[in-house]
Amino acid sequence: MSDTLPLTPGIETLLKQYLLCCSHLEKKEEERMSTEQALTEQLGNRSRGVWEIEAGGKKVRVEVRKQTQIEYDEDTLRKRLEDRYEAILKPDLEKIAPVLDQIEACFDHILGVIGSPSPDKVREAIEEGLVTREEFDGAFRKTTRAKISITEST
Repeated sequence: MSDTLPLTPGIETLLKQYLLCCSHLEKKEEERMSTEQALTEQLGNRSRGVWEIEAGGKKVRVEVRKQTQIEYDEDTLRKRLEDRYEAILKPDLEKIAPVLDQIEACFDHILGVIGSPSPDKVREAIEEGLVTREEFDGAFRKTTRAKISITEST
């Protein structure tokens, strides 16, 4: 449930301007992607290359490199390889992110390498007496910013 925002002329003008900008950005992104695709088609037949050229009065660096992407049929491989399947796996951040809270304990022994301080964990450690507030003096920066999210509703 949301509160009703009084729509002042200033807010309405800014919202209209914001939506117009979003529309322009979307169109420009589509145009950029289309142009990039056309350049790729024009230059893609060349093997690797880097060019420093001037276009439209601006110096640009153009680099062509081939990138091979392999997508595996995981279900098929899982069935074919059975218990050997895990031998070909490495961590996948896209799969880890949604279940991180469930597997966090698995990382306890390597947190010193892959971890970053968490405000919740710091608070817990202070409450448990493991660390003191004074130990954090000058060791962090706290900033508060207003963020706005605007989406078109139907």
